[in-house]
Amino acid sequence: PDLISRAAELQPVVEAEFVLREPRLLKRAALREAVIKARKVAGVDQETLAEAEQVLKVMESEKALKMAIEAAARDTAQIEAALLEAEACGANPALITRGRERVTYLRATLAVRAAEESRDLGELTRAIAEAEAAAVPPEKLAAAKKLRDR
Repeated sequence: PDLISRAAELQPVVEAEFVLREPRLLKRAALREAVIKARKVAGVDQETLAEAEQVLKVMESEKALKMAIEAAARDTAQIEAALLEAEACGANPALITRGRERVTYLRATLAVRAAEESRDLGELTRAIAEAEAAAVPPEKLAAAKKLRDR
């Protein structure tokens, strides 16, 4: 009977730790749920829990960065904030690079628009060169080039 009661006490701990052993195999929502459950179970190995929490943090920051990039937001600050969080927790370097490229692209596009409005030839020429370097498609620069070449 003593062994059975001890096994019953350990069951939630074993279950929680089992799920947390390979956190990268879980989807983000499942990992979040497992971490929340494990926090409530007394006796869970704290190192295992901390590792799972770190993996979850990386997954969540990568998701936030992907959402900021894919939202095609004109707000570079939103992407930059997500980039800082992703970099801080060691997110996927390729994703971070994609985020930086998106910020550069947006800034270049906005600079071209501002230069078009100001009609400053030097500013417009510089903005077009930056946009071309940031891989802004030529069709998006056609109006600016036309204005510059007048």
